[in-house]
Amino acid sequence: MKKTSKENPVTFFRKADEARQKVVKRSLKKAQNGIQVNATSTNPALDYDKQMLAKQQAENMKMRSKEIEAKRKLEDQTKMTNKFKTDALNEMYPNYQIGQNKKGGSVKRKK
Repeated sequence: MKKTSKENPVTFFRKADEARQKVVKRSLKKAQNGIQVNATSTNPALDYDKQMLAKQQAENMKMRSKEIEAKRKLEDQTKMTNKFKTDALNEMYPNYQIGQNKKGGSVKRKK
């Protein structure tokens, strides 16, 4: 009897299915990260890295703008609070900010 190197059909389909699942999982991961589907470059790994870098930079810019906006709001609130405090003090003590009028000039110390 002649030996054949035929692969069992079940094994063949199992291997093919595993290969398809591997490709699908990789594609899903890229799709979840927002990669463009039709990459024009010959090296898709570089495109993926560039897109991920661009996405990360965009997220960083959004976070920075939110932080800057929060700081501005806090500064505005502080300014308004200080203004109201100053107005209240002016009403209670009309001349509290006016200091003594001193004449200018340097004072020399005797030795």
